Amino acid sequence: MRPVVGALLTGGVMVFQASRVWDLFRVPLVGLTSVLSVVLAVTLVYWFSLPRVRRLRLFALTQIVGDIILVTSLVYLTGSEESVFTSVYNLTIISASILLYRKGGLASATLSSVLYGVLLNLRFFSLLPPAFGAPDKAPFLSAGDLFFSLLVNVSAFFTVAFLSSYLAEQARMSEEKLESAQSDLSRLAALHDHILQCLPSGLITCDSEGRIAFANQAACVITGLTREEISTRTLPSVFPEFPTSLLHEVSPDVDSLHLRRKTMGYTRPDGRRLELGFSLAPLRDDSGAFMGTILHFQDLTETVAMEEHLRKVDKLATIGEMAARIAHEIRNPLASVSGSIQILRKELALDGTNKKLMDIVIRETNRLNALLSEFLSFARPERLRPTKMNLSRLLNEIVALFTERAKGQWQMLPTISEGLVVVADPERIRQVVWNLLNNALEAMPDGGELRLRANWAHGSPPSGLSKEVRWAVVEVEDTGPGIPGEIIHKIFDPFFTTKEKGTGLGLSIVHRLMEEMGGRVEVRSQEAVGAKFTLWIPSRPPRSSKGGAPEKWS
Repeated sequence: MRPVVGALLTGGVMVFQASRVWDLFRVPLVGLTSVLSVVLAVTLVYWFSLPRVRRLRLFALTQIVGDIILVTSLVYLTGSEESVFTSVYNLTIISASILLYRKGGLASATLSSVLYGVLLNLRFFSLLPPAFGAPDKAPFLSAGDLFFSLLVNVSAFFTVAFLSSYLAEQARMSEEKLESAQSDLSRLAALHDHILQCLPSGLITCDSEGRIAFANQAACVITGLTREEISTRTLPSVFPEFPTSLLHEVSPDVDSLHLRRKTMGYTRPDGRRLELGFSLAPLRDDSGAFMGTILHFQDLTETVAMEEHLRKVDKLATIGEMAARIAHEIRNPLASVSGSIQILRKELALDGTNKKLMDIVIRETNRLNALLSEFLSFARPERLRPTKMNLSRLLNEIVALFTERAKGQWQMLPTISEGLVVVADPERIRQVVWNLLNNALEAMPDGGELRLRANWAHGSPPSGLSKEVRWAVVEVEDTGPGIPGEIIHKIFDPFFTTKEKGTGLGLSIVHRLMEEMGGRVEVRSQEAVGAKFTLWIPSRPPRSSKGGAPEKWS
């Protein structure tokens, strides 16, 4: 700004005072050119010095003082009391007010008044010759003229200082308020964004047509999509099972409390199936105008699985109580019937059809007795006797014994890690694993591969199992036809079986024993590929396990 003003002022003088080209080389105009050169040189010095300056207020004060001296020189070169550049002092005062506010403006006005007053007094008393040899004439007719000229210009200086400093102060206060408001707004926006991103549940906003405008971090984690992928799609394309008719129910006239929570299924890009609970609400702006829809959803997969597990446990407990009563009522008469039939078979001489019928009665009586024995085992399992045991060794013994007894066109493929030491009941573990191996073998009548894997669990255990306990994982997998999806949730129910001669209690007993030991049994199956049963066995017994205080474990 400084060189621009200097160039404009000096150029204007040259235009008005130079009637011919060679007038530009007259002494007065050369002086003005020299002042402009000094202004440019000083400006360059300031420009190069600014990055290295630490005390900016002192640097600004130095520039203002220098500018006032340059203006005084310009006034002297252009006729002192007759100079038309006296008003340039006001530009310097305004600059000082902008940079240093009221104190700077008043100081600049004071210095301008002093230098201008000294210049006029020196000229009035003829102590300072006119510039460039101009004819020496009296600048003022009297001291009154000198005083009047000083009064007018000094008053103008201080008036400009007060007005410009006042405006500068008001501008500074407005700027500070604006910065404070912008800072508060930025903090509120950051807080709002932080709250949305830290929500553990997903949040998606979309317009009335279902086009997604915003998705928080939890929404990306739950859906398995990036924010860019979600923001370029519509709500039905992200959630294919979302009931799109609900979007038309969300309107400016619908209260958000009226839209109750609903559920839907969702399959992630990685193939994982989720159960989501969601609710909808209208999205409004500050004035209350309807803008779109807010979708708030959570992953309820583990919650649904836990509820199903609790329902199954309650069902098994009820059936177990009923089983204990029925078994006592049936087993005693059955023992009498079985004993009587066996005595009659020995004493009577039966031939042909009668002998076959007697054999059928004895066989079915034994089968009914076995059914009651399994029923009692399920309803009233024996007291657990947890002890520190080598699970790896026990599993290897089970594999060797099972391979020797079982015959058929199948192949056993064990993968058992060493050093699996847990506190559990060995007989119950043996019974559980043997039942699973036997079921897997029966699922492959034409042969196949039977895999048994055992290792320490990696990562977190399933929901509902303690994360403070180390877990051993035993997997029994076959290559049979698999379990149909419509019945896989029923296989642990008592008396549910797909076998012609099965009792439907084998897997129920497995489930019950694993619950008693504080573990869990899970199943995954794919039709035409096979089924895999997973046992979660804790390294320590549960505090509520039966059998008294277990062996201390460190």
